[in-house]
Amino acid sequence: MEKFLNDRSHGKDIPVDQEHNPAQCHELLQEIRKKQDEFLDVYSFYLKSGIVWIRDQVYLKAYELGRLDPTFRFDK
Repeated sequence: MEKFLNDRSHGKDIPVDQEHNPAQCHELLQEIRKKQDEFLDVYSFYLKSGIVWIRDQVYLKAYELGRLDPTFRFDK
């Protein structure tokens, strides 16, 4: 039976398997939240400013977040 660590703040269940103990999953969730916050900050600034190099930062943050959370999708 597969165990899950529930991330109640984002409504996700993260599988807990032999490779990841609950403490590691908690750290991963914290890192995902941090990347989500960074992404939203940069994206919000880009929407307000329209600056091209900020858009590039949005794509970078989206890539980084997608590496941590494969369910994350950002349509350009």
